[in-house]
Amino acid sequence: MLHRHQFPFKLRINSYIYLYLLYFMQKLKGQEFSVDRMFDVKLGRSNMARALIQEVVDDTHVFDYLDYKSFLGDLYHKLKQSDSQYSYMKFSADLGLTETNVSSHIIHGRRPLTIEAAKKVVKSLGMKKLKRKYFLALTDYINETDPSLRDQKFQSLFAIKQESLPDSLQEQMTYFSQWYYPIIGELARVEGFQADYKWVKKNLWPNITPKQFEKAIEVLKQVKILKDGERSSDLNRTDLDFSPGHATRDISVSKYHQQMIKLAEQGLSAITEKKRNFSSMTVVLSRENAKKLNQLVLEFQRKVLELEASNTAGKDVYQVNVQLFPFTDGDDIWASDSSEG
Repeated sequence: MLHRHQFPFKLRINSYIYLYLLYFMQKLKGQEFSVDRMFDVKLGRSNMARALIQEVVDDTHVFDYLDYKSFLGDLYHKLKQSDSQYSYMKFSADLGLTETNVSSHIIHGRRPLTIEAAKKVVKSLGMKKLKRKYFLALTDYINETDPSLRDQKFQSLFAIKQESLPDSLQEQMTYFSQWYYPIIGELARVEGFQADYKWVKKNLWPNITPKQFEKAIEVLKQVKILKDGERSSDLNRTDLDFSPGHATRDISVSKYHQQMIKLAEQGLSAITEKKRNFSSMTVVLSRENAKKLNQLVLEFQRKVLELEASNTAGKDVYQVNVQLFPFTDGDDIWASDSSEG
């Protein structure tokens, strides 16, 4: 039960009026009145407030995030839109943390979210089962500084995300899970392609093992990138495509980009200069011009795809990596002009 000393005098008066009205409303509906049901005693929140928070949490899909700061930041801004008086102090309390600006410090990267604090957050936000497991794994991954351990924790995060998806999306996630799946899928477009390990080993850099090749063929048939030909030994490329595009927030695409960046690093020394083009620039741009540069990158990608579409008999598979990122604070390069200000 609630006690008088838990609330300041003014708040007690307002609470009594609120409870009095709720009492008659529930009586009119023939419901049994319960103070404990109307208030979360531990957090001091009304069921109405809890319902709003739960609605926002359900609407903000944690599996779409690769950083707990972005997830918590989006939660806060959605709650702020619903209540202009909502503050970081209130948000901290709603997360099960101390009623201070600690949530602001976490969201803006001024302090980490510890695993102990993350457990309080998932409990307060009502995150259960896979959502709880994913958020805790995400916290563990973001806070890890050792590169090898960080990679292991990313794999764990990837597995949880895959478990959460319907079969159709699991297929796309599987397709991008290993760098050589999409590459062999594209190699199947090359004139003279043979679904044979010896042929692939001769034509593919870097080499993969026979076991990896067998798994790749299995996956590519499963996701309908390859289909059986007229002869039992033949495999043909279908018209189906999965494009990673620029959506790096998705964990499967993020993993794919990570692998391609590592391959580019290897290619810098393994591939002769006559066969590759590596370049980079460091530039100072206004935030408006940064958005324009991003549009130029997108236009370049479209032209590359048009070039591929005009190719009737491709001979080689190339990887085109494009990265644009800030060394300083930066801005949202995807935001439209109408959203500025």
